[in-house]
Amino acid sequence: MTYRLSLSGFQDAVEHFHTVVEALAFYESLQEREGDAPGAGRAELHCLQRNTFVVLLPGISVQTVTEELETVWEWAPEDRLKIRPMLKERYRTKT
Repeated sequence: MTYRLSLSGFQDAVEHFHTVVEALAFYESLQEREGDAPGAGRAELHCLQRNTFVVLLPGISVQTVTEELETVWEWAPEDRLKIRPMLKERYRTKT
């Protein structure tokens, strides 16, 4: 898969990676250089094939990122059979 890392505040760059691990390693190296200074920026990792994204936060795990990028759908905790998917809030159109 191809992943695009969009960075605002970190020289407003866009980088492409083949794996989530590569993208997170790059993001963590930027965090180490820039620190947690105010205005350090926002980073989003996009999965281009699935058209999904996740906002990266310091310390986020590869597993969490991978799970978030798998689908735009989520299920209520009581929907154990996963028969009633709901669109994740970040993909809903705001009206």
